[in-house]
Amino acid sequence: CFTFNESSFPHSLGQTQGLSFMVNYDYPGTITDLSEPITIMLHEPSQKPDIKNIMGMNFRAAPGHKIDLKISATVIDSTEAFDAMSFNSRQCNKDIENGEVNCISDKIVKRAVKNCGCQPSYLSNPKIKTCNTLGMICYEKEFANGSKDMNLKGSCYESYNNVKYSLKLLENSHGVWHLGKEGEEFTNYLFKPERLYPYLDMGSENEYLNGRLQRISIIHINFEESKVLTVTKDAKITLPDMIGNIG
Repeated sequence: CFTFNESSFPHSLGQTQGLSFMVNYDYPGTITDLSEPITIMLHEPSQKPDIKNIMGMNFRAAPGHKIDLKISATVIDSTEAFDAMSFNSRQCNKDIENGEVNCISDKIVKRAVKNCGCQPSYLSNPKIKTCNTLGMICYEKEFANGSKDMNLKGSCYESYNNVKYSLKLLENSHGVWHLGKEGEEFTNYLFKPERLYPYLDMGSENEYLNGRLQRISIIHINFEESKVLTVTKDAKITLPDMIGNIG
């Protein structure tokens, strides 16, 4: 889990700094396991990571790629007049913790637990029994159905003071590597185990290196711009204004 802060903003070259990391898919497992892409989730402050991709905004990163993702941000603010409005008038929540993603996730989990009569082992409600194998099949099915239920989603509202993020794919190149440009640490990581190479039956050194590169992805996540758009929600008319207009 990574957190951006003010040090992530532009430098003298006019590009935005951010997060760069390498994903190594060279872990023990079957060929199918090794070929499965990882998931990149970008979530708002105080909101749960959307692990099940309920909002459909997660990005899958396959091995053997160089990926450049850009972040755009929108700050949602409000005036005192807007804050004083009733919920029926403003149709959004005051508390950030009660945001849309958290609300949808909680509702889906509660419905799945209710319909299956059990909870997964990673949930910790002592009053509900833990699912066995058949129970987990039921839970996963109910969770999947809940994530598609638009009526359930429609009963949740976003918070009116938050920061909304979105990801945009700028580059997703397969097998394009410039070792020098990726930095000394990356190059050393690939060539460091050269003492192991003579003991491995991997053909030529290039074949050995190419095999490793196919199980590695380099991912850059930067802010698209140094400035963010701020949207301020306000009341069209306040109660004193309305009374004054009516007379």
